[in-house]
Amino acid sequence: MSTTASSRLLAFALCAVLALGGGAAWWFLRMPTKAPVIDGPASRPTAQTELTPTTVDLAPAPTKQAVASSATNVLWPLRVELELVRPAYMALGADLRPLGSDKSARLSGRIGMRDDAPAPRASVKFAAGSNAGRTLTCDAEGRFGATDLAPGINVVEVTGAGISGARREVLLRQGSTAELNLGFGRPAACFGTVVDKEGKPVVGALARIDFQQAATDESGVFYLTNLCPGHSVIEIEKPGYATVRQHLGLTAAYTIPVGNLTFKLKPSASLIVSIKSDVGANQPVDVLLLPSEVRSERSYPWYRLNPIAVRPGVPVRIDDLPPGVVTVRAFRPGALAEQEPNVLLREGEVQSAELTLTPTAEIVGRVLLDGRPQAGVQVELEAADGVNATLEYAKRPIWFLESEVLPPLSPALQRSTSDSEGRFVFTSWAEIAPLRYLEARTVDGRYYAHKLVRKDDDDIELHLLPSDTGKGSLRLMLDARTQGLPCELFVNGEPRDPWVLAPDEDLVVDRLVEGTWSLKLTFHEQPVHDEAEVDVKGETRRPIDLPEEAIVGHTPEQWKRAGRAYPGS
Repeated sequence: MSTTASSRLLAFALCAVLALGGGAAWWFLRMPTKAPVIDGPASRPTAQTELTPTTVDLAPAPTKQAVASSATNVLWPLRVELELVRPAYMALGADLRPLGSDKSARLSGRIGMRDDAPAPRASVKFAAGSNAGRTLTCDAEGRFGATDLAPGINVVEVTGAGISGARREVLLRQGSTAELNLGFGRPAACFGTVVDKEGKPVVGALARIDFQQAATDESGVFYLTNLCPGHSVIEIEKPGYATVRQHLGLTAAYTIPVGNLTFKLKPSASLIVSIKSDVGANQPVDVLLLPSEVRSERSYPWYRLNPIAVRPGVPVRIDDLPPGVVTVRAFRPGALAEQEPNVLLREGEVQSAELTLTPTAEIVGRVLLDGRPQAGVQVELEAADGVNATLEYAKRPIWFLESEVLPPLSPALQRSTSDSEGRFVFTSWAEIAPLRYLEARTVDGRYYAHKLVRKDDDDIELHLLPSDTGKGSLRLMLDARTQGLPCELFVNGEPRDPWVLAPDEDLVVDRLVEGTWSLKLTFHEQPVHDEAEVDVKGETRRPIDLPEEAIVGHTPEQWKRAGRAYPGS
């Protein structure tokens, strides 16, 4: 065989082998191969490319599981109101009236700024009247309140960041709620003219509204701006004239023009008060001047004078008083005035009133800590029913409390400070107020003492103990919930900041004085809990059954009808 023929035969054989191999490979590759078993992940990983949960329709779960989220579609808040009925340290018999039971007047309101935005943390201070010295603080929404106030006319001062401030008079009555709502967003302004009794301009008279003041010019005209709208009071004064006080209505974003308001100043009267005898405690005598008859219009701010401190043997002259008859009263621990004279004040004249003090029944005592006398401790003696004690002393009906801005009178409340030997002295007033309460607190508030004083008690020791700075708490255990619950809390009428309670949390009110509290729970003005009083000692628990709407929430349509935007819309 030739070489050429051999080469051709070898090439043919190679092609045949390749054809058979390719066919076998095609045969095996076209057959399905069983995949090996691999343990997959316990749960399907979440895709990170599409974060649009609001557009994904989820199948309803067979059972609801609470989640730790404060998000909520509950429209109305759960409102919790707590009022102290009787602290635990004041353990009394059923026949005894607890301290403060006469303080049932209530005050509530809201302080706003521009565009009705709240004035958070604004202060409402009682500057004069039956609750002088007390201060209420607004919450984050500008709301404030109290439910344990003494009745009577009070002067309150409203101050805070971002507002010009205001001074208002509020009339408080037992068992009633007075409202004080102020907005500083659209201030008012006022022109006024001051003349004398002959109609001539009074130059240099000082006009005051709220915290703004201005003097009259050569034409007797003043201009006050940046005033809080509403029912206000204007006071105008100048030496030699009787100060004038008058109610004044201010309209938002409006200026009272020149010529609309004219105020007449009259020549003033003067009074010299002297104390003849030096008996009782070693402290000044508190002298009060008040009109002898109630007038329909209170034209003079007596509260700016009262009380007047007078030392025995050191006469005090009071100028710029209005003409008329005034009653002169005097108070000093351990002493009484023999009489309370009525004095006729005349224009341009100086009158005199001399009072003679005589000893009277006293309550004396000492303040001790671990058996050692304590100096500088604040001590108060308060009648169980201060309103009745005041009216019994003045021999007047209840409207006497609304005749003037009155400070707490001695039969209702006395204050003192222990001396270097821990001693204090009070006038007894046992015939007017047979049941009284004595309380002492250190300046830093760390220690206190309390004692019930009956008619015949006259020598008392007060042993200081660590103060109850709010050891009690109330835990309201609410139903199982799947979303947050809006809550509002008021303690003795004072609001705390509103919040949304997470579904896995109980509602806890802390810093409560241990004792008996009244408890009121409402949801959309409907009662939720019917337990009138709760005895709080340590942590006190109460299970609460919520209405269904407080758990499942409200629909978008219900939110729309309420004028509010549905969450997430």
